[in-house]
Amino acid sequence: MSHLEGARLDEALTHVIQLGEQVKNALYEADSFKQECHDLLQKIDRLSNFLRKAHSVGPGNLYGRPTRKIMVEVEKTLEKVFTLAKKCKRSGMLKRVITITSAADFKRLNIQVDNAIEDVTWLLNVSAVGDDRPDSVGLPPIAITDPVLAMIWEQIAVVQVGAMEARSDSASILASYAKESERNCKLIIEEGGIPPLLRLLKEGSIAGQEAAAEALGIMARDGEKVKQILDDGVVEVFILILTHGSMKVQVKVARALAQMVSHNGDAQDEFAREGAIRLLVSLLAYDTLDDTSKSQKSQVNSIHTIVKDQLDQKSTQKVGGGSVNKPVDEDASSDTEKTMRVSKPAEPPHSPDPKDLTLKKPYQVSGLGPTKPASAGGGGGFSKPCGPLRNSSFERNPDGHSRHGHNYRAQRQERDREDPETKQSLKAEAAHALWKLAAGNVKNSKSITDTRALLCFAKLVESGEGLVQYNSVMAVTEIAKAAEQDAELRRAAFKTNSPAAKAVVEQLLRVIEEAEPELQAPCVKAIGCLARIFPAPALHVLRPLTVQLGSEDVSVVEEACVALQKFAFKENYLHLEHSRTILDNGGANHLSQLVYFEGPAQTEAVILLSYLCLNVGESEALEKADALGALEAASRRPTISEDVRGLLCDAIEHLELYRAPRIHPEDTQPNLTWLTSSFEPPQQVPSKLDSLVV
Repeated sequence: MSHLEGARLDEALTHVIQLGEQVKNALYEADSFKQECHDLLQKIDRLSNFLRKAHSVGPGNLYGRPTRKIMVEVEKTLEKVFTLAKKCKRSGMLKRVITITSAADFKRLNIQVDNAIEDVTWLLNVSAVGDDRPDSVGLPPIAITDPVLAMIWEQIAVVQVGAMEARSDSASILASYAKESERNCKLIIEEGGIPPLLRLLKEGSIAGQEAAAEALGIMARDGEKVKQILDDGVVEVFILILTHGSMKVQVKVARALAQMVSHNGDAQDEFAREGAIRLLVSLLAYDTLDDTSKSQKSQVNSIHTIVKDQLDQKSTQKVGGGSVNKPVDEDASSDTEKTMRVSKPAEPPHSPDPKDLTLKKPYQVSGLGPTKPASAGGGGGFSKPCGPLRNSSFERNPDGHSRHGHNYRAQRQERDREDPETKQSLKAEAAHALWKLAAGNVKNSKSITDTRALLCFAKLVESGEGLVQYNSVMAVTEIAKAAEQDAELRRAAFKTNSPAAKAVVEQLLRVIEEAEPELQAPCVKAIGCLARIFPAPALHVLRPLTVQLGSEDVSVVEEACVALQKFAFKENYLHLEHSRTILDNGGANHLSQLVYFEGPAQTEAVILLSYLCLNVGESEALEKADALGALEAASRRPTISEDVRGLLCDAIEHLELYRAPRIHPEDTQPNLTWLTSSFEPPQQVPSKLDSLVV
């Protein structure tokens, strides 16, 4: 390995230029093969001129990866020429005999020097800007055995130093290269393609930013590649775009973010630590919660106007009709008046500030609209202000500028002018990113539930379509899975009196009853993960789950069995009550059929039916559905695992205990009713003893 590979570009260029001067001096002083040395001298002089031109371009305008490789090859070539030139100097006869030089050596070195000249020429061409750049830079000899590498070098160089339009096109070409094969992704990352793409994403045009974000998302194929992308500083740039970027660029960035965090757990933590969750929730809440608050805002503003006019009239009368109004004493005014003074005049609707999305205290929510602080007296919908009149939702937006400033208004108007398709795409990708951030990560799930994300998800599950609805459902499912593992999260985010939790559960149950199987399965899973939050009898929850045991979709049936297991398992404090509710809603009949007939859901159905038999074995519903026969038939199948077989045997034994014939005291008394009813004894079947007597 040459020392130039780790050196700075300017140092590598300087070293090669100095070596070229030494070679030229050695060729000039040659005593033999003078014509061959003269030809080499001319080529080395031409090579030195190109190297000086590359040095004058500046390291910042040269693409570093191929530059270092080319400098290493040029150094090797110059050292060979220098060695040959020293052999051509006058010296002793013995040395000349030992170091034999032939014309073939010069021919071979001429070819290598020509290749070095072409490599440096190619480097200058790909680093050229504007009109100086040729239409086709060709293929450098250094990459003659790997043409794909040369094409990737060319496009990365354009992304780094090209014109803005050319940079956008090259970023799109790199994205198409990355789609073609895994090796291309690896080459783009190894050859230093990530920093130029990040720079384009940060500073380029909207088209260039979209192309760069798409390329980054495509290259995030596995954990190792994501780690390399993270090391190049992608988190900071993504956060910047999610805060300030165009809506179309934010769509691409959110998609790439979801791709990265789905393959690397460290990426989940890094993006969450830098505030990506709050920004994504803010994008998700844009036009989702605002619509429901417009009527409330108009009412508050109209009341504010009325109260303010009345206060102005009273204060004007106190000063004798003068034009100067006396300030109103805040402590002497009523709570309603003080609250009205907190409210601002009518203003255009704005997307929620990420800082306002944190639920730091209980809220009262009307439907799925934005929350309002609960008043201490429990009467009105407003709270008594304390201290200075401050409200972060009116003061600052995420970028730190005033919400009423020109920049924010312009940005808001620009976002409002976006087409509905782009807005829906942004919601879908924001929900997708939140889904992947929450997947298998309890800490991130807590951070998401600390915002108003659950309200947004409930609204989007209710009114969204396509990917918006699907991604919202999957995000809720991941949060529910985290809540199942973490009791603190379950108690905090899914309290029975929480409006957000109620809204989410209501929409999940609605989807289970009405939607397609691809949405029903994750919703059933989410309800199962939340089994411990529902009080008995939980009829509104267990009835739709039990109905899905008869679904035509196998995945829905399997998920319904697993979800109901979590209600009937003994670790659930209310497992007895839940088991009775399941049986009362026809669960035994569905389960007996699933257990009798082999299928993908058979094992889960056996487990659930065993739980029900162990919990409420005396139920008549089990007897009517022939649960004992179904379990006995299942026990004879060789496909049942040992763990399930043990549970199955316990359930059969428990059922047999309840199904044993019962002997009542009246059954032991002789039947003497015939003595009082008639003189004729009851007809009896002749026994063998009677025949013997005869």
